[in-house]
Amino acid sequence: MNEITVNSCSELNETLQQKKNEFRKIFILFTGSKDSEGNSWCPDCVKAEPVVKKTITKYSDQPSSLFVTAFVGARDVWKSAENAFRTSKDYRVRCVPTILKYGTSLRLEENQCADESLLEMLLEEE
Repeated sequence: MNEITVNSCSELNETLQQKKNEFRKIFILFTGSKDSEGNSWCPDCVKAEPVVKKTITKYSDQPSSLFVTAFVGARDVWKSAENAFRTSKDYRVRCVPTILKYGTSLRLEENQCADESLLEMLLEEE
């Protein structure tokens, strides 16, 4: 599985436009941005991160899949009703962390993202 990190909604849109025909499956993790010391403001994101990393590693042999980590901004930016990830009709992110399979209605939200079995089901779903 290939991995990319983006730091804005516009960067995510651009990346998906470039990559959507290259990969059969695209997954997007929407997560709280990190400070200069590498710490996220989002406790659920901190809890999910090691599970997500471990699970993605299991799928490293899937070259036709892409996993995008999209940082949604600092806490105040994320909490704004105008946050681009919240208002985007393509993503409709209501909470972080959220992991979705691009182009489908399949998604995991908040504590579900820290559940390895749920994450594996999402990644394996055809």
